[in-house]
Amino acid sequence: MVKFTYKPVYNTCHILIAACAFSDILHLLGQILEIVQALAGIGRISSKMCCLAQIIPSFGLSAGTILVLLIAIDRLLSVYLPMFYSTKNTRRYLILHGMAIVVYALAQYAFAYVHFVERQVFCNTPAMYQGKSSDLFGMTSLASFLLSVVVYYAVWRKLRNTAIIISERRLFRSIFSIMGMIIVGWLLTMSVFAVLKMNFDMQAGDSEIILTQIAGLPANITFSLNCPVLGIPETIESHAMHQANVSKQETIEFVFGNNGKKTMKLIIALALCAVAAFALPVDFTIPPLSDEQKAAINTAVEKKLAELPQAQQDAAHELLGKIKKAAEENPEAFKAAIVKAFNNIPESAKQQLIKLKAAQ
Repeated sequence: MVKFTYKPVYNTCHILIAACAFSDILHLLGQILEIVQALAGIGRISSKMCCLAQIIPSFGLSAGTILVLLIAIDRLLSVYLPMFYSTKNTRRYLILHGMAIVVYALAQYAFAYVHFVERQVFCNTPAMYQGKSSDLFGMTSLASFLLSVVVYYAVWRKLRNTAIIISERRLFRSIFSIMGMIIVGWLLTMSVFAVLKMNFDMQAGDSEIILTQIAGLPANITFSLNCPVLGIPETIESHAMHQANVSKQETIEFVFGNNGKKTMKLIIALALCAVAAFALPVDFTIPPLSDEQKAAINTAVEKKLAELPQAQQDAAHELLGKIKKAAEENPEAFKAAIVKAFNNIPESAKQQLIKLKAAQ
């Protein structure tokens, strides 16, 4: 992270790029939750608890997604409407961008809330989106990055046909390299995730964890490269520095230098807040079912069993009876009876029970 102390460098594009980098930091706080969950051997937790724990990382993810598009639009305005761009009210301009970020993030929260599904999940940021909200999240994110590519292509076409000074071209080239890296990383992640989701059951056992991590590799590689790319002053300040003829030290003050303690305290505080979600004495077990819920489940089971051939129905009823009897006589043997019974039923009946469990 850097703080710009020289006015020519302090422009809206650089502020938006810095905001995008900070959004990535918020998003990556969700990785801390994954690490703590894995090291503590917690396994899966309720999706409700996961949503609460991922509120801040999810905002960072949504903000970073829309900021990529907003930066592209900012570059488009600077080359197609240079007079407007140079005379705009910077405060109002940034407020409008902030409103767009908040609206987009709230829309993603609304998707997650409306289509919420209570189930046991391995808690990462994408796990916040269940059912249809997962599809909506993927489609809106992919559309945003594709639109960013189109906008940058339009900017490139304009620059190619415009006679501008070398330093100006250098500035745009550096911004293209930064944002191009981010867009490619996210675009690949969203594309891989869409392909995996169409060909695999993303909610089937450990495959959910494995496939999500595979899909996230391009974006995570991009995050790891953000520090050296965004941290090189020449990549985003060369134009202003050449015009002003000032030194690097006069132009940029690294936050991890003079003001490093304040920034590190902020990052550590956010990280501790994220970790606290798992440090609190929270019951991660599924709450006991009410009589109405038990009756509804029994009705659903009978309905599904009725769709099977008679021989499979008889076998399933017999095994369910054994499970009930084992639970009444010896609760400790209940889990073992379930596993043994499940292994003995026909494969088609197994698939029906798996689908029923996922629906519940």
